[in-house]
Amino acid sequence: MNHPLELLNLAASGLLTSEEEHALRSHLDTCPPCRRELAVLETLTEGLRAVPMPMAPSGLAARTKARLAAACGAAEEQRLSGAILVFLVLFAWTLTALPWALGQSFGMSKTLLFWLLAWTAAGWVAGGAAVAVLIYGKRRHDWSLS
Repeated sequence: MNHPLELLNLAASGLLTSEEEHALRSHLDTCPPCRRELAVLETLTEGLRAVPMPMAPSGLAARTKARLAAACGAAEEQRLSGAILVFLVLFAWTLTALPWALGQSFGMSKTLLFWLLAWTAAGWVAGGAAVAVLIYGKRRHDWSLS
């Protein structure tokens, strides 16, 4: 025999259409196990309705929206920072390789080429120090907010 368990669940909750209710009642007239199951489900439904509904704290939705907005903003800022960093690294490598290539092409003296490369290396060190200071300052700012 085919037992309409889904209809029993819906009937216990009072969510059947009139056609479904009629079909279920005709089945229940001939099926004692389904009648017992429906009685158990109705008892459970009544018990669940008697349990008080928990309430969310006031301002929860606003705080959640603010956190989501902050997280989205931080993710966007991180993507932008990554793109800027990639651009700056490529630009710096171009500026490093260009004097060497030009010096080789135009026969630049070794002394001038040495100072040009030393200047480029100093720029790399200064740029690295500046990036380190910026990252440390941002992390320190982030730590103070949390």
